[in-house]
Amino acid sequence: FYCFLVYERYVRGEQSYWYPYLDSLPTEFDTPLYYSDAELCELKGSHLFKSVCSIKQRLVHIYEHMIRPLTAMNSEVFVKEVFTLENFVWAYSVVWSRVFPIQFTDRDGVKRVLPTLLPLIDILNHKSGENVTYYTNEQDHTFALRSSAALRAGQQVFNNYGGKSNDSFLL
Repeated sequence: FYCFLVYERYVRGEQSYWYPYLDSLPTEFDTPLYYSDAELCELKGSHLFKSVCSIKQRLVHIYEHMIRPLTAMNSEVFVKEVFTLENFVWAYSVVWSRVFPIQFTDRDGVKRVLPTLLPLIDILNHKSGENVTYYTNEQDHTFALRSSAALRAGQQVFNNYGGKSNDSFLL
C-alpha cells in the first residue's frame, strides 16, 4: 500500500490515474512522527512518546528490511532515489491520517477489514458525537457515509472518528 502511493505519486506522477487524488494530499505533516529530537524529548514519560518511538522504529525496520532490498532487486520500478525512508514515512502518514476500515468478504467467505483510502470522504472534519454510519455494498463496490443529522444545502458534512484519545488524534 505504501509502496503503491510512493510509486504512483513520485514515479508515475501526472501519468497516474490517481494523480488528481494524490496531488490533493498533503506533502508535509506536523505530527509527532516529524518532531525533532528536542521536540520529541518534551514528550518523555508520556504514552505518546512511547508510541511515536515504537512507530518510528517499526517504520525504519520495515524500510531497511523490505523496501531497501526492493530497490536493489528491481531498481527500474523501485527507484532508489524515490523509495526513500522519507517518502515511505510520508506514505504511512497519508494512510493513517485518512484511512477507513472497510469490511469485505474474501474468496473463502471470511469477513475481513481492509484499510482503504476514500478520495473526498477522507477530507471530512471530525465532530465528536456526530451520528455517522458507513455502508459498503460488495456487489457494486460502493461506499456511502450517512449522517443522521438533517443537512441543508451548503452545510458542512462531518465524520466521527470514534472514541479516540488525544494521543491517537496526534499520531
